[in-house]
Amino acid sequence: MSRLKTRVGTLLACVLVGVAAVTVPASPAMAASCYASGCTGKDPQVQGCSPDASTWDEFTYGARFELRVSITCWAAWTRVTSPVHYNTIFGQVRANNGKVFGVQATQGQHWTKMINFDNLVRACRSIWFDADPIECTGWH
Repeated sequence: MSRLKTRVGTLLACVLVGVAAVTVPASPAMAASCYASGCTGKDPQVQGCSPDASTWDEFTYGARFELRVSITCWAAWTRVTSPVHYNTIFGQVRANNGKVFGVQATQGQHWTKMINFDNLVRACRSIWFDADPIECTGWH
């Protein structure tokens, strides 16, 4: 009987430790510090908008151009991932109201500033930060 009590006690201790581990809250993630028009012109990483972002559209031309959208921040930007440094390839996020932000396609991963998602937006490539686009995703 004493052996059974020991096993039951050990089992209960394990269950309690497991429940405690599950119910202890994790450290809070960085909360987004802007929303919609308050995000326009700001960095999605710095503002905490990138953790929940998803790619809505993309294309590749030497580098990968992704239209990224954060529902939490209600903002969009273009992320460019490039295997090498390009002197004349730039990623842009463009809004149907004429607002544009660009970033050069250098080696690694870089992104534009954000635009309020109340506008239609698209990811583009061009030969300069704010030059006319050469290729773009659809409007979203």
